[in-house]
Order: sequence, then structure tokens, then C-alpha cells
Amino acid sequence: MTSKFVLKLHEYEKAVNQRDNLIEDLTTSLQQALASRDAALAQIKVLSNSLESSTEQNGIDDKVEVVINFLSNLIFFLIIIHLK
Repeated sequence: MTSKFVLKLHEYEKAVNQRDNLIEDLTTSLQQALASRDAALAQIKVLSNSLESSTEQNGIDDKVEVVINFLSNLIFFLIIIHLK
């Protein structure tokens, strides 16, 4: 009876050690996954900010172009009026 008890105790200890190793592996995998997610989110944020900045710059460029075209047309119109 004592040898059965010792055998069962060893089996239990082995199972507990396997469980602990599995928990460690899962914890490591989770930490790596979270780090990868954080890195991906940081890259997305940088790209998003870059795109937003680019879009804002394009908006400014478009407005400047409209003003330049308006002034060019105005100058052309004033020259034509002055020549008449």
C-alpha cells in the first residue's frame, strides 16, 4: 500500500510539474503576443499620423493652388481690362 501511495504521489508531482511548465509556456507566448500587438499598434499609429499629416498637407496644397489660380485669373482679368 505504501508503494502505491508513493507511486501516486510521484505521478501527481509529475502532473503538477507538467502543468507548471505549460503555464510558463503559455505565459511566455502571451507576453510575446502582447509585445507583437503593441508593436503593431505603434506602427499603425505612426502610419495613421503620417497619413493624417499628409492629408492635411495635401489639403493645404490644394487651397494654395486654388488661391494661386484665383490670383492668376484676377491678374489676367485686370490686365485685359487695363489694355482696353
